Amino acid sequence: MGVPAIAVSLCGSSHFHTAAQVVKKVVEGAKVRPLPVDRILNINVPDCAYDELKGWQVTRLGARHRAEDMIHDVDPRGHSIYWIGPPGAKQDAGPGTDFYAIETQCVSLTPLQVDLTAHDTLAALAQWVTSETEQ
Repeated sequence: MGVPAIAVSLCGSSHFHTAAQVVKKVVEGAKVRPLPVDRILNINVPDCAYDELKGWQVTRLGARHRAEDMIHDVDPRGHSIYWIGPPGAKQDAGPGTDFYAIETQCVSLTPLQVDLTAHDTLAALAQWVTSETEQ
């Protein structure tokens, strides 16, 4: 819709005040230097006191191995429900990633784009579609 967005995660369950202070700083900064439209600023905050933060890092997304299998269960009314299995182990968690920032007790700021299209694959896929429909 042409409006930038912010997503915030506290990597734990204790120091919500730290996450609130981080968000306040980001929003104040965005008033002076607005975020680009059609972008999401993904913020991950370590679960520690604000004065224990070791800094702020601009990061890229790390990656995990595939999540574990779905877990089937039944709700109290007898309907099947499915839970996503636990996330896989960290696969790409080195310097420059959001995982690394959190492990080093830094705030992670990762700019995300809304368009997930694999633009470099469009032409090849169009050729495949053309060849399949001509047969």
